[in-house]
Amino acid sequence: MTWTDIKQLEKSLTDDTLSDKDVFYYLLTSSLITAIIPYLSDNHSDNKILALIELVFGVIFTIVLLRETFKINNLGDKRDYLKRFISLSLVSFIRLFLFALGPIILVTIILKVIDSMDILKYDDIRQVFLFSVTIFMSIAYYVMLTNSFKRVNQRN
Repeated sequence: MTWTDIKQLEKSLTDDTLSDKDVFYYLLTSSLITAIIPYLSDNHSDNKILALIELVFGVIFTIVLLRETFKINNLGDKRDYLKRFISLSLVSFIRLFLFALGPIILVTIILKVIDSMDILKYDDIRQVFLFSVTIFMSIAYYVMLTNSFKRVNQRN
């Protein structure tokens, strides 16, 4: 496995010697980078504790999700992990987004009403709400995606 020698990687791809495990590590690394980069800026969240918890959750979630889907795939026919992960994850994300869109809009309207009435400090409520939605959506996404991997393996 190479991290910097693009010619060696190209040769491995051309010779079809790049293993699924190597591809998994490339995917894991790029996913972790994608999970961490948004938290490197100072303006991610005013509540640093929530931001740190969300960052730690995001990193752990990324590792667990990728390891679990890779494990499920290897318990089956061990084929096409990357193809399955990319396609199943996108469709799972779209379905989850469409399902959650209505409730998120409703709660957002309620929070706007609360903000306009000066009942509570809106920004704190909004941050906790966004944090809760992130956690809930991540768990739902995990369940949907791992179940899809299991169903694909049952058919093969």
